[in-house]
Amino acid sequence: TQLNGEILDEIENLVNLTELKLYYNNLSGTIPSGIGNLIDLTYLRLNDNELNGEIPSEIGNLVKLIRLYLHGNKWRNSK
Repeated sequence: TQLNGEILDEIENLVNLTELKLYYNNLSGTIPSGIGNLIDLTYLRLNDNELNGEIPSEIGNLVKLIRLYLHGNKWRNSK
């Protein structure tokens, strides 16, 4: 079973999360900026979904991040 829909803003409440693997689903919409609150995150896989928009700059807050996979989505370039 694949997940579909948007990543909810409430994801920012998962502050103790160290790994988030939501790859190869049908997730759409944008990555919530609140993802930057997950400061213990070391592994983030959102690749191969239907995500779009801009990648939020708040991802830069994830200073413990070792692996980041965002390819295979529909990103647009910032202006």
